[in-house]
Amino acid sequence: MSLAFSHEIRSYEEYQQYLVDQRDAHAAHRKHEQQLFGGRPEFTVPGYCVGCAKIVPLKVDLKWGNGRTPKWRERLECPCGLNNRIRASLYFLATLATDPATADIYVTEQVTALFKQLKQRYPLSIGSEFLRDGTPRGDTNAVGLRHEDLTALTFDSGSFDLVLSFDVLEHVPDYRAALQEIARVLRPGGTLLASFPFDTNMAFTVTRASIEADGSITHHLPPEYHGDPVDNAGCLCYQVFGWSILDDLRAAGFADVRTVVYWSPEYGHIGTNLLQVLATL
Repeated sequence: MSLAFSHEIRSYEEYQQYLVDQRDAHAAHRKHEQQLFGGRPEFTVPGYCVGCAKIVPLKVDLKWGNGRTPKWRERLECPCGLNNRIRASLYFLATLATDPATADIYVTEQVTALFKQLKQRYPLSIGSEFLRDGTPRGDTNAVGLRHEDLTALTFDSGSFDLVLSFDVLEHVPDYRAALQEIARVLRPGGTLLASFPFDTNMAFTVTRASIEADGSITHHLPPEYHGDPVDNAGCLCYQVFGWSILDDLRAAGFADVRTVVYWSPEYGHIGTNLLQVLATL
């Protein structure tokens, strides 16, 4: 079974044309979502979970977003713990890793339900977290978590077939350095599969906060914090990406950079701004 609605887009201009071409489809999608919601504060929707390999009840509630309508991207959660965007990441990964037993994968998380699934399916996967407990880069702490800084990875060049990063890059102040490091640790022909807050209406990335030379933080917009699985204080969001992130990836050395915009009620992938970024050396 494959996604019924998906489109590869490589630029802001292509996206503008896509909106025109798919206007009727998008209107039908929004109508379908509104009918599912119907004002209910909590409900389930049947959908196929790639992680569980079966149709399951996907939970929707108003936990995220404005509290009035579902934030579909973060909900539609399977009982296994994988939400809408993470289940989609597993789907796209399956199209990239032709031999799960031998795929060398680095993923920028380690304590999540996704990492548990990855280790079961892709045994050579290596995960890490950005730790603030004094653990040296490349080492593990007392509970077995590996510390890596995405702007200065400890892996040898050309170590991996795939790098996975889901909703992490917005928390990296120097994200361009992170993109260069990801390109460095990938083998020729390797691919980055990523997701992050991406405002498809913006041609350029917006900087919310930046770090000054003395280590202080300058907030250009009101501070926004996202959840951090290893720190209850959360993670500051430094930028919201626009379409210029694709040019940043090309500048980092990636030859084929594209987004895949998708929507699939069969898989429980519904809502706006659903996309994965794929960048191949």
